Amino acid sequence: MSKIYIISIIALIFLCVAATALGWFLYTVSASGVELTQKMELIADRNAKVKMHTELSRLIERTQTARTQLSRYVLTEDNTSSFLTSIEQTGRAVGVELITRSLQVVPQEGKFDSLMIEFTVEGRSDAVRAMLLVFESLPYHSQVETLTLIKEDADRVSAEVGLKVTLGKYDE
Repeated sequence: MSKIYIISIIALIFLCVAATALGWFLYTVSASGVELTQKMELIADRNAKVKMHTELSRLIERTQTARTQLSRYVLTEDNTSSFLTSIEQTGRAVGVELITRSLQVVPQEGKFDSLMIEFTVEGRSDAVRAMLLVFESLPYHSQVETLTLIKEDADRVSAEVGLKVTLGKYDE
């Protein structure tokens, strides 16, 4: 065998080893790149969640005062009974007979429901008028939906009042 033939075979073997090493190197780099990309996506996802949590925490802190102010004007399930007790006490103080005929929560979309209350108010006309003024000026988001006045005699009046009060679905 000639030297050129032997050198060619050795060169061919080195070429095959080099090609195999290059292929293995490219495969390893590619697999590591895929793994690194997946880890980077996980890190980016975690960072996005941390950022969102931080922004939500700041939003909660920034809106605390507004939510506290809003809670003064919106009833919740927790303070509904004290609200009704307060209305009844006001009725007695004004000098009317106040009867709660119905009480119903009407579900709404969003953060608020409506509390529908029907009252019968009986008494002297000036006392009934004063109680109607109380209904119209409640310190909550509310409105008088229906009102029917019935004159019983010269000085006695009865009124059927439908009151709608905004009811918060949360206590925050």
